[in-house]
Amino acid sequence: MLDDYLKAKKLADKAFHQAVLHGQFPYISCLDEILTGKSVSEKRIGIMDIPVHLTTGAVTQGRRKAFAYNYMPLSDRDSEFAYKWSHVYDIQTSEGISDPLKVYEYKHRFYVQEGNKRLSVFRYLGMLSVSAEVYRVTDSEEDSLYNEFLSFYRCVPLYEIDFSV
Repeated sequence: MLDDYLKAKKLADKAFHQAVLHGQFPYISCLDEILTGKSVSEKRIGIMDIPVHLTTGAVTQGRRKAFAYNYMPLSDRDSEFAYKWSHVYDIQTSEGISDPLKVYEYKHRFYVQEGNKRLSVFRYLGMLSVSAEVYRVTDSEEDSLYNEFLSFYRCVPLYEIDFSV
């Protein structure tokens, strides 16, 4: 429904302006940029429910400017993007969406390869978790805190725990 798209866009505009006001990056992050120049490996983890609040960006830059950092849509109301987002919203609220997202997990955060609009709709609806096919990306840099998380995850496959120093 277009009304809900406009409400979501209003949330995006507010988040965007707040980020700019505080000198923060206003768009979602991009995993490809984070991994530039790093030697990485990838491992399929499988399909599982992941916490929505740990999704922080997209894998590629293609969708970056379509979403504010809170994953709410920024495109104009008359755009094809707005139409598609509204269609995803209508399907989710009438039937529910069962297709998992495709995400890459890097250092305990998720980056969406397929399903950015679905994730945006899920966030707008306040969903706490979403089904996703997860691939873990690791690099050669030593990160002891993340390694502690991975040791924990091997015993208890749970993402809701966040390690801190």
